[in-house]
Amino acid sequence: MPAAQPYARPDRTQFVLAIVSLGVGVPLTGIGAGINGLPGLIIVWIGIVLVNLVYGWTHRPH
Repeated sequence: MPAAQPYARPDRTQFVLAIVSLGVGVPLTGIGAGINGLPGLIIVWIGIVLVNLVYGWTHRPH
């Protein structure tokens, strides 16, 4: 009979980052677009995408 494995909490950091990105993205979109129009909106979302890409790149499975 195989030995019981200890309980390991699942890693939910990607899910949390996604929720935080959306939660922060909505007000930053309004601020960026309100101050600088379309270029501000694009800059805000490029920043959010880059944060997510860097996180995904540094936490990829080996």
